[in-house]
Parts: sequence; structure tokens; C-alpha cells
Amino acid sequence: MSTDTHGNVKTEEDRVVHATRMLYEALGLSVSKAQMKLLTIALAETSSEEIRHDPTFAARLKTRFESLLPPPIEKKAPAKKSPPKKTDSQPKQKLIPVKHIEADRLNPYGIPDPAALLEAFGEAQLPLALNAYSLSLLSKIAAGIQKSNPASQPADRRQKGAVVDYIVQHVVRHR
Repeated sequence: MSTDTHGNVKTEEDRVVHATRMLYEALGLSVSKAQMKLLTIALAETSSEEIRHDPTFAARLKTRFESLLPPPIEKKAPAKKSPPKKTDSQPKQKLIPVKHIEADRLNPYGIPDPAALLEAFGEAQLPLALNAYSLSLLSKIAAGIQKSNPASQPADRRQKGAVVDYIVQHVVRHR
């Protein structure tokens, strides 16, 4: 949010629309939405030329721009680093495929197909296979499941274990 020259609080989008209308009116133009980018280009090019010839214009533009910037955030002193947490006292288990699946079905560079993971590693290893992915990626998988099952959702979207459980439960039930 920002404040306009009259002290009214407006969003950046409101300010853009208002400033664009003021520019249209000042130039006596009627510009379509499709032409807005062209007007922006013309404004930027003309302003950069004018700045070279009129230092007061440059100062006014810079002052206006700086007034729109959010106030700087004070940096706090860095906290002391704690030693890394031990997540498991046991060594990580190695996934053992139970069936050969083509790599493109597992989609190693995108959102993996949990049904293909189930087929490749079996029901017992599916949670372990899913845990190898980030919570963000697992959330995308869960969102896909929710599209086809709007009444269902993970117990807690912020917990990786809950999202993995939700995916496993759905994939095993719908195989």
C-alpha cells in the first residue's frame, strides 16, 4: 500500500490506474488496454531523453520514485547458529525397485506421478519414495489429488508427513 499526494491510502494498482488516467487526460489521448504498453514505452523513452536536457525533471522524477519505495528494513544482528539437528539416528533406507518403470513415467524433472512411484517401489516403500521430495512438490501432488477429490485434504498442509500420508492413502485406495 502507498499514499497518494492527497494522503489517501491506495494500492499500487490503484495508483497505476490513476496515474495512467492523468497521463491520458494530460495528453488528450484515448488509449486502449492493448496500447498501454506502447504508451509506457513512449513515456519511458521520452522521459529518458528529457532527463538528459532538464536536470530538474530528473530530480523530480527521482524524488517521486523514492517516495513510492517502501521504507528500508533495519537488519537485525545475525542470530547465533545452533548445531544442525539430528533428524534420524538410523541411516537412510535405500529404495529398492520392485518393478522397472520408464523414467519418463516417474517424471524426474517435474511433478512425479505417485501412481508410478507406487508401481515402481510398492506400497511399503511409497512413503519413503515420497519423502525424498520437497514439501512444495508434495503439496502440488496433493493439490492434483484434491482436484479429483474436492472433499478430501491433508490433515496439515504444513507438515510433510501429513501430506505424504494423504498422498499414500489416496494412491493406494485408488489403484
